[in-house]
Amino acid sequence: MLLTVETNNYVNRNKETFEMDTNSPDECLERRRIFYVNLNVFRDDKSELNRYNMVTARSEYKTVLRRARLSYNIDQTTQLNNARLNNAKEYWNILRGTTNAEQQNIPLSDFMFYFKAVNNPDSRFFIPDEDIINFNDKYIKGKIQIMFSELDVPISVDEITVAISQLKCGKAVDLTKY
Repeated sequence: MLLTVETNNYVNRNKETFEMDTNSPDECLERRRIFYVNLNVFRDDKSELNRYNMVTARSEYKTVLRRARLSYNIDQTTQLNNARLNNAKEYWNILRGTTNAEQQNIPLSDFMFYFKAVNNPDSRFFIPDEDIINFNDKYIKGKIQIMFSELDVPISVDEITVAISQLKCGKAVDLTKY
């Protein structure tokens, strides 16, 4: 089965201009359908003619898609600029709508199950991390305790007195830096 795609009414290849309305969802769907039909024909019979038809249909489908996307983006930009100047409430509603911050309803038990599986060496999802394995080996062998034992020494009253005496009089810490 050979499906040819008529391009005379659709694209003027020399000027790259559209003669038909590319904003029509039916146009996009039709070009998509033609592409997938040609793709399936090519998968069944990998001849040069079928490959050419598939590539041509794909190119036309992608062109319609790009033009429709460009047209949509231009319309949205125009609408956003008009709302910015004329209607602040609509402007912020448009901006809020572009965040795609849809609330997901994933139960916490799913997170718990996932992270238990990821951290369980018996699970098929477990991927050992070399840094964690290295840290655990050092911790188990006690090398970490040797490093931290210097920090576990109690602070003496003399050390606190020396530190306080080195502070300048009449100065306070600046809380805005923290």
